Amino acid sequence: MSDKRKILLPPKKNKITLEESHIIPATELLLHDAKAIIGAELSRYRAMVQRGVTLDPKQARIVQGYLESLVKIQKEEREQTRSEDLSQLSNEELLKLAASVLSKQ
Repeated sequence: MSDKRKILLPPKKNKITLEESHIIPATELLLHDAKAIIGAELSRYRAMVQRGVTLDPKQARIVQGYLESLVKIQKEEREQTRSEDLSQLSNEELLKLAASVLSKQ
């Protein structure tokens, strides 16, 4: 009973640093998925209200959070479309865009 058992550890893996990683998140896809999820949840709450069920304060806060998130997503999408197609912008809009970019830095 004096046998000592050895603990076998898995081999060490190489750590991946951000410099080595080439994965670029597809923001458009993430925003689209988020909108789809929010839309499904809002339609579920809408169906509840149409059946005559009143929302309790907790559910109302959840709906409010979904709506606020939806507004933020739409603003982000508008900013992306503006930044992608700069040729369609007027001089004034280009100046506003440049000022907003510089103020964020």
